[in-house]
Amino acid sequence: MPVSLKKIAALADVSIATVCLALQDDPRVAAATRRRLCALADQLGYVPSNLGRALQSGRSRLAGYLIHTVNQSYFNDILQGLGRAAAAANYGLLVTIPDGSAAQDKRELRLLKEKNIDGLIVSMFHPATLPALRELDRRGTPVVFCSDEFSPPDATLVSNDDFRGGGMAVEHLAERGCRRIAYAFNLKYIERRFAGCQEAAQRLGIPPLIHCASEAALATFLRAGDGKHPMGIAAYYDLDAIRALHVVRRLKLRVPHQVKLVGCDDSLLATLPEFDLSSVAPQKQEIGAMAFALLQQRLAGQTPAPCLLPPALIARGSSA
Repeated sequence: MPVSLKKIAALADVSIATVCLALQDDPRVAAATRRRLCALADQLGYVPSNLGRALQSGRSRLAGYLIHTVNQSYFNDILQGLGRAAAAANYGLLVTIPDGSAAQDKRELRLLKEKNIDGLIVSMFHPATLPALRELDRRGTPVVFCSDEFSPPDATLVSNDDFRGGGMAVEHLAERGCRRIAYAFNLKYIERRFAGCQEAAQRLGIPPLIHCASEAALATFLRAGDGKHPMGIAAYYDLDAIRALHVVRRLKLRVPHQVKLVGCDDSLLATLPEFDLSSVAPQKQEIGAMAFALLQQRLAGQTPAPCLLPPALIARGSSA
């Protein structure tokens, strides 16, 4: 049976109001009494009712986080930054990981609303879920989109500056003599990154990037090299860069002398000596922390502008 404020008050021979104020460290209660009541509450294992606090303050101090997978270093790190920021603000974070279907998204949103969350951060959602997210926001539970490619243009958003990241990869390869650059492999997501690559190529006066959607297409691109200039590969993310590296090695081309590679994400794999992969590094934990900061601004009645955090390029042996 949970310990109640009434029981603590009876044992201490004080009023319930005095116990409540003491547990909130209210100076209207004498310091000695506060210490005595807090010690008694700890001894009895008292846990404050979140519902009761929410009724008193209008806030549950709970935030929700909707995402379809954390099985990638990128979102692991975002969750780490988000969780740390929530804890520092004395907030609980309720993480839900549905299977990606609209039905599960909507079911999990209902569960989060039942928990009386103050606000919601979204990194992935089914397109059919967007009306429910808009309705949640409209009814007073602010929604912040975090590193989501498909967030609406009027949303509160924090993300990596993928356009700039793509440009940085091409600039880095061009500075190292690459005149022909391929993009490997994925174009389904983060189209801004590929657009940034193409803008940089045009600005630097080199041919547009060739999109290689498969390892076979990349092999064809590599065989067409002139042998005079190193070829470049800008990969969608680090695992694609490692797949590209395997193609390069099968063709017995030398890295970085004949082929230079740049990935994206700066994952742990990129740092391993067998890959030694240059990579565009988003500020992943900072993105998560900023998502919570934007949520706090929304809860304070502000309307923050979208926030794009600039990445950095970490040069390693694959492009040295």
